[in-house]
Amino acid sequence: ARIDTDTKERATEALAAIPSEVYIPVLTDSDPLPGGRVRCPLPDHDDRHPSATYRKTVWYCHRCGEGGGIFQLGSALSGLGDLGDEFGELRRWLAEQMLGVTA
Repeated sequence: ARIDTDTKERATEALAAIPSEVYIPVLTDSDPLPGGRVRCPLPDHDDRHPSATYRKTVWYCHRCGEGGGIFQLGSALSGLGDLGDEFGELRRWLAEQMLGVTA
């Protein structure tokens, strides 16, 4: 079954609105610390000391210079692109990770 454009946009907006302090621990093994700090959530950055910050729906690593929102982190973790043809696959992957359901 095809999903109409409005449904896709609502799903995208709902994922983008998830606070970083919620999605970071679900997608990674990095638990946010009080004060807005966390170990870099990227899989190839061995960050022993919390060098990333999070605020609202975004995060930024002050050591490696990478950051973004849930889609950029999901892209880095899943290997799926966060633009173009792979974005729908990324959105489904994130929904499955965040909700435990296949979307």
